[in-house]
Amino acid sequence: MFLQKVSRQQTNIELDESHGLRNYTTQNENYVMKNFTEFSPVDSSNFGLVNHIEFHPTRNRQFLITHKNSVQIVDEEYKKIIRYTKFQRDSQLYSASYRPGDGLLFAVGTNSGVVKLFQSYDKELTAQRLNQPIKIIFTSSKNEHDYTAIQLTRFLSQQHSDNILAGSDDGVARLFNIISGKKVREFSRHSDYIKAGCIFSNGTESSNDISSSPDLFATGAYDHLIKVWDVRESDNSACVMQFDHGAPVECVVKHPTAPIMYSCGGNYFKVWDLLQRREMLTMHGSHQKTITSLSLASGGGNYLMTSGLDNLTCFFKIDENYNQIHNISFDGPVMANAISRDERQIVLGLNGPARVLKSQRIDRKVLRADIYREEMTKENYKNFVNSALLNQIFEMQEEIFLPGKRSVNLLHFKSQLSKYNYKLALQKAVTKFKEQPVIVMSLIAELEVRNETLNAINAMDETRLSNVLQFINMHIRDPRFSTSLIPFTQIVLKHYGQVVGLSEKVDNLLRTLRKKINQEIQAQEKLCQLKGILDMLMITNLSYTPKPTVD
Repeated sequence: MFLQKVSRQQTNIELDESHGLRNYTTQNENYVMKNFTEFSPVDSSNFGLVNHIEFHPTRNRQFLITHKNSVQIVDEEYKKIIRYTKFQRDSQLYSASYRPGDGLLFAVGTNSGVVKLFQSYDKELTAQRLNQPIKIIFTSSKNEHDYTAIQLTRFLSQQHSDNILAGSDDGVARLFNIISGKKVREFSRHSDYIKAGCIFSNGTESSNDISSSPDLFATGAYDHLIKVWDVRESDNSACVMQFDHGAPVECVVKHPTAPIMYSCGGNYFKVWDLLQRREMLTMHGSHQKTITSLSLASGGGNYLMTSGLDNLTCFFKIDENYNQIHNISFDGPVMANAISRDERQIVLGLNGPARVLKSQRIDRKVLRADIYREEMTKENYKNFVNSALLNQIFEMQEEIFLPGKRSVNLLHFKSQLSKYNYKLALQKAVTKFKEQPVIVMSLIAELEVRNETLNAINAMDETRLSNVLQFINMHIRDPRFSTSLIPFTQIVLKHYGQVVGLSEKVDNLLRTLRKKINQEIQAQEKLCQLKGILDMLMITNLSYTPKPTVD
């Protein structure tokens, strides 16, 4: 069964890059979910009810909130709203959605039959320009007075990022080109409001699933039907699948890495098999009132999360049975929810301020103690190796990537950063603090967060470029800094690729860099060979049970 691809086959406990439990035993599942604690709520009480929440495609701590007449982009890492777009008081907004892949644009539907396109972030945007869309798409003729609300807006896929899907209250789904603003295609088979929809390929995960096609998308409506459309087919045969949910459909989600789809409406959700058409795999009803939203991590993840009007948010383990493992009760109906890609952060839109739930850091000492209390077996012996090797890396990376600790290292560059002089800050780092790589890497991580890396390395002369390359050569093989230093090195090489051959000093540094990278590749290959030998020896030794001796 394809569901075996979704369920987690490993049953041991391991630490990942985000200090969380990714593979775990059944008895630890409830502990993991209880590890979510409430942080400060997002100030959204004056902006109307939340009807949609969506995380940024590449940034785990940034999310987009759609209110009644405003849109907010919140960066939870820095506890601030980085963009706020307000509309007229009598307007109603629906389903603001990021463009897949880069997230540089977002589209939002309105009750006036218009889809508006905005930039998600631009440091040059002034307060007056924040509310000005870069494109307005009219879904109906400008001369018509009977506008239909657009409750569904999605970019079709990363491969077709210039097309926007708009589902309206007249039961028609339309595709529009964001460059020309003209209608490309129309799909009119629903007999009631189109409320929900999803694309089948978000471009973030490679999958062999035949249903993860960039040309497929699904729409759900209040006529109880879920329809799967193929843009490659003609108008008469564009609807390639149809499912009857049995109640008005509130939300539809496609699993990123498996051919299954989820739908919610009424007080239950259903799981559909996209390979065996019209076949329902399971149905689950743990809510007392209507389920308003369901979501799962964009990378697949371990949990399916549902929220409803009964003030509950429930979590289900993604496997053959979809057993409920945890629930959280609130003081009001939950209108929308979203879970980050790494499953470390949850955002819920309540009847009031939106609330952010974030998983606490799991103490490595406690986790390691739990592991060592178990008897070493061939299933869990890798934990003894991995946890010890990663312990030092985690401690160093915390000083670079955790905002609270990174801000201490950035005090050395306070004057340059306050004046937005990123180039001078970078040169000060690689010259004055080259013997303290944690301080330099803190600045590089800060430039990446602010999206100012190109401005910091732009128009450098031979001496300044050499200083940067010398620092890269010194630490490119250090695993503590690889998370930020490798992307930074790629940007530098791409930006200054045309200067190769113009400076002997720079050419020598580039040759040294290539040599170090080749050495690292060879070392990794040898380590993989050694690990394979050790794995075989360890498994063989643990599998051997001596025969008892008779006295």
